[in-house]
Amino acid sequence: MAPCTVSVIDADSAADAPGDWVVFRWDAPLPAPERLALPAAAAGTADLVVLRPGRRGRHVVDLEREPDALLLDDAVLLFRRRVLRAHDLRPEPDLAPDLAAALLAARYLLAVPRPKVVVGRLRGLAATTVDRSDAGRYSGAPQRLADVLEQARGQRGAAPRWLQNLCLRQLFAYLREDRRLAGVSLSPAAIEAFHGALGRAVQQIDDEAIAACRCADATEEARAALLIGIRRRHAHTQPVRRRDPARGLTRVSYFFADESPEERVTVDGDLVRAEHHKVRAVLVVGKHLLAERIVWIPDTAQLRVDGAGEVVLHRSPAVRPSAVRYRTALSEKRAVVRIVARDLRIRWRARGIAARRRYRAAWLLMDRDVAAQDNAEHLYRYLVAAEPDINAWFVLARDSPDWPRLEREGFRLIDYGSVDYFTALLNCAHLISSQADDYVCLPFRRHMLGRPRWRFTFLQHGVLSHDLSRWLNSKPIDCFVTSTPSEHEAIVGDQSPYVFTDLEVQMVGLARHDRLLRLAQHAERRWLLVMPTWRPGLLGGRTLGNSRALLAGFWDSEYARAWRGFLADESLRSLCEEQDWQLTFVPHPNMQDYLDGAQFPEHVKALRFGHVDVQVLIAGAAALVTDYSSLANEAAYIGRPVVYYQFDRDEFFGDFRRLGSWSYEHDGFGRVTETVHDAVAALESIALRGGAEPEYADRIARGFPLRDGQCCARTVAAIRAIEGS
Repeated sequence: MAPCTVSVIDADSAADAPGDWVVFRWDAPLPAPERLALPAAAAGTADLVVLRPGRRGRHVVDLEREPDALLLDDAVLLFRRRVLRAHDLRPEPDLAPDLAAALLAARYLLAVPRPKVVVGRLRGLAATTVDRSDAGRYSGAPQRLADVLEQARGQRGAAPRWLQNLCLRQLFAYLREDRRLAGVSLSPAAIEAFHGALGRAVQQIDDEAIAACRCADATEEARAALLIGIRRRHAHTQPVRRRDPARGLTRVSYFFADESPEERVTVDGDLVRAEHHKVRAVLVVGKHLLAERIVWIPDTAQLRVDGAGEVVLHRSPAVRPSAVRYRTALSEKRAVVRIVARDLRIRWRARGIAARRRYRAAWLLMDRDVAAQDNAEHLYRYLVAAEPDINAWFVLARDSPDWPRLEREGFRLIDYGSVDYFTALLNCAHLISSQADDYVCLPFRRHMLGRPRWRFTFLQHGVLSHDLSRWLNSKPIDCFVTSTPSEHEAIVGDQSPYVFTDLEVQMVGLARHDRLLRLAQHAERRWLLVMPTWRPGLLGGRTLGNSRALLAGFWDSEYARAWRGFLADESLRSLCEEQDWQLTFVPHPNMQDYLDGAQFPEHVKALRFGHVDVQVLIAGAAALVTDYSSLANEAAYIGRPVVYYQFDRDEFFGDFRRLGSWSYEHDGFGRVTETVHDAVAALESIALRGGAEPEYADRIARGFPLRDGQCCARTVAAIRAIEGS
């Protein structure tokens, strides 16, 4: 039989093209129409054809029997032309392509009594990039998902399960985007409209569909938000337990809405009090829908929660054995053969006697992969001097500018990303870093090298001022260092957004502050430091580790113009001459490669982090000017005045960070300015007074209670406590 013909038409066109099947053209390139042609035998059994990358063969799906099989991500959809014309169906023009395609597929399949779908494979399909941070996605699409569910209820008495699953995948994608650090900034009206549509949609979806959904975005928190929070039930999820054998404790957590359920912790039938516990506030697209109860109890204890209203969520399937995972990886992509072979060599080497002896109970410390000079370097130096029995190593890329310096000093260095690095990871007891990016705390493919057995300590890069819970909550942190009472409470306190309790979080101070305090005692204050933080939107994707690609047109951005304008200001130049200050510009490490070829006024000295001792600079600062950098805390720690130049605060806080309870105006260590004129005026006031204004001097004095030179010692004690010693 001859194959059926396929027409490719624009998304805003009517389905009046010739042929049996229609494919709508979106922004992404499509294969040639002849590659989309279907054998008549396959086409005769299908109402919709879904072609996806990475699929083997072709099979027919009866959606009434297999409601989970309709996966539309990165797919090409083939619609029967006669069905489109009979029901006047076409994509909605004001929606993003992925949303328009999903809604069209939903309405199309509702028009068919018992829809059958042919799922096939098409080589060469590229994954599409969806901009889920676009605020426009939160306006029309959720309402239309609710509309199509209500339409199905009107036609059939209830939405079919396949439609519920299709809509759930879209809704869970919104909740996933909300968990990102940047997320999307919505107005109060947009938040209310979104939740109104979300509530309408969830009313048409069965509890079982939500509880059983296993798409990648359907986390336990997201499913609880729909099952309990949106439905406004007095209910809670089944407690989840995770043992920590080294501590002899078990972590128990569950979600609830409305009032906290009754909870009993017992040992041998006797009531006991849990020492480490909290209630975390869960914000879902701008609304507090849930709370999470987190309790650490002894391994011998039992925690029982009132069974009334308990909601059981289906657990993820068990992980397959490693041999099966290897075979699957090889069958799916032959290009991974070399990677698999390399990983097998690493595993074999790591199990050898030499490697186990060399890295037995090792403490691996690192800052960034390409740079040191942060808390890990300072803690390593302390371990060598004060704790020689600890098997300490320092991880750094061999081509880092810091490598020769540390090598001369006698650091035991491991090249980041090398075979030796992975061998050490598979044998070490502790991984300790000032960074919590995935390349640090999740450094290898678990399905290849196995589950990490080390304990991860997050030394922090600075003092947290903004709400980074959406980023840090997913990190496997066993010990979390804090420095100030307000920072500590913002993380461990009840109703904070973080999942960490006062068991994991220890207020011990930053390791590098011990040296900074010593340097500050005798330093001559002659630098006016300008040290802004970075902007993700002005950098490309990661190239290796923490390195990022540079973008053309950077020097035309508002960020670059604002800082160049500040550095070139004549009033600032005159002030520096009067005070004998050296105006020194040190960009964030992520931005410093833009210095290549950059031109600044002659009186400005531009430096790179890797080429200077930043602590010496801060200790010798007359004042520090920054926008949002945590380096303001470094200056405040040793009593140096600070000025905040925040020319883009609305954009920064709308698109990059989420504000926590900490406020620059009420808690910051210096005047907040938005113009060059005001920033220079603040510096003139500092020069006139010979230091910070009284209000800010008082905040600086009260801000850091741990200024005794013992931060490293306390950090080591906190790390050892992880193992119950």
